[in-house]
Amino acid sequence: MGIVRMMLQPVTGSNLVGMFREKTFRNLLLEAADHTYTTGYESGFIVVRDMPGARLHYSEAVRGTGGTIPSIEFADIADYGSLEKTPDLYPVFFHHFHRSADGPLCPTSTKKGGYDLGCFAKLRTGRHVRSRPLCSIGKIGNDMSGELLLLQERTEESLAPALRAYVWSCLEQLLDYTYTTQDAADELTRTGLYRSAVVRFRIDERKERHIVFSREEQDVVRQFAFTPTLVE
Repeated sequence: MGIVRMMLQPVTGSNLVGMFREKTFRNLLLEAADHTYTTGYESGFIVVRDMPGARLHYSEAVRGTGGTIPSIEFADIADYGSLEKTPDLYPVFFHHFHRSADGPLCPTSTKKGGYDLGCFAKLRTGRHVRSRPLCSIGKIGNDMSGELLLLQERTEESLAPALRAYVWSCLEQLLDYTYTTQDAADELTRTGLYRSAVVRFRIDERKERHIVFSREEQDVVRQFAFTPTLVE
C-alpha cells in the first residue's frame, strides 16, 4: 500500500460540471457517439489532469473496430505521452459507449468480476497519484438521445476482484427482469461500494450538431467530486 504524502487540488463538483460544459468534452462525446451509432462498435475517450497546474487534457476519441474499444486506459493522451508512463497525469473521467442502442445500460461482465468494473479499477492503480475517476458507460438511440451511466468507486483503495465479483452478482439479478438504467445505478449505489447516477443527453441536429445536457443533468455530476492524493 502506498504512503500518502500530500493531498492534491480537489476535483470539485464545479470542476466536473465545467468539464461537461466544455466544447472539447462535448465534441469528443459527439464523435464517439457518432462512431458507435454508425458502426455498432464501441468508442470512448479519457480526460486526465496534470499535477502542476490542475489543467484538464483530453485524449482523442478512440474508435473500436470490433467488440470493444482498444485499451483506452493506456492510450496516448494528446502530446503528453502515455498515461501509464507519465506520473504527472492522473485520470479524472473515462467514458465508453456500449454497442447496443437498445435496452438499458449495465456494466459488462466476466468471470473475474466485470470487465467494465475491472477496467475502471485499473485507472486507479500503478501510478503515483491515488485517484477516484468518474467513469461512464453510454448508449445512443435512433432518436439521437442517449444515456450515460455514471459510476465511481467509493473506497480509498481500488476494489479487489472479489468485491467487484460481489457487485456484479448484485447487478446480475437485474438481468432476469425488465430493468432500466436507473435500476442499475440504484443497485450499484445499494452495494455501498459505488456512487452511481444516470445522465441523459440529446444530439441537437439544428445548424452545427452538438450535444445538449440540461442544467439539471449537468448538476448530477457534482456528487462525484473527489480529492486525489500523491503517494509513494
